[in-house]
Amino acid sequence: DSGALDTVARYNPPSGGYTPDFDYAGVAGEPCPRGFDFMAAPWIPDLGKFVHVTGNVHNFGTNVYPWKDVSFDARAKIGGYDPATHKWNDLGFRPSPNVGEGFTGAWNSRLKKAVWATANAVFLMDLSTKVVTFQGISLPTSHSVEFGRDWYDADSDELYFAQIHTGRVWAYSFAKKTVRKVGSDLVPAALGAGGENRAMVFFPKYKHLLIVYTEADTLGQPPWKLVNLTTGNTQHLRLYAPGCSYHNAGAFHSASDTAVITGGGGTNGAAFHHYKAALA
Repeated sequence: DSGALDTVARYNPPSGGYTPDFDYAGVAGEPCPRGFDFMAAPWIPDLGKFVHVTGNVHNFGTNVYPWKDVSFDARAKIGGYDPATHKWNDLGFRPSPNVGEGFTGAWNSRLKKAVWATANAVFLMDLSTKVVTFQGISLPTSHSVEFGRDWYDADSDELYFAQIHTGRVWAYSFAKKTVRKVGSDLVPAALGAGGENRAMVFFPKYKHLLIVYTEADTLGQPPWKLVNLTTGNTQHLRLYAPGCSYHNAGAFHSASDTAVITGGGGTNGAAFHHYKAALA
């Protein structure tokens, strides 16, 4: 969601190994995007890169980061990270209009295009031509998407995403160009300061979504929410990651059937927590 330090690293769930992949200082004369907030960086299989579009840029200034590539200080700039070369790439400018803060991104494997969603727009982008096609969206809420994590389901041709602050889970249909709320009941938003204290993990293999809060929700239900994206049913899990009061990212490691959640808090610093769900 936030890339202020712009550090890229690799984490191996089976071994617990953590390896830096790109030093935040960057390399002189090479692109080094910095200070991105509300960024979406989906993996693009056809390019073999992570491609990001940022919702906001915090200009720390060259006096703080003299190695910073100031050309990235624009919301419309597209960047790519290549894990094979361990380098950032300048992919040029994204056409207007600017979608601002609070959005999420994915790869539409049917159309072979990148997709980004906000609270009031969904657009597809052909990364080779930079042509943008707006699909339209209408959410009955003023809250933005906030987190750059979602999942495109090729089986249903839908983009699933959630609003962490409201607890609502949505599915956007590319065929119908409509958005629907997943399930008849909302997932009550949890208490706590800021969206950085929450995490989301999609289980594509099982079509479930795990939403991790640090506190019980507004109805007093336990903090972790496991949403069945097919039925819309929500389980409230009475789980707390030990020694971790902040969560801000998560991913599903399919090889080990494990959800990996990052976070820290107090003197705990950064931590990786593993979660396995009994799903069929």
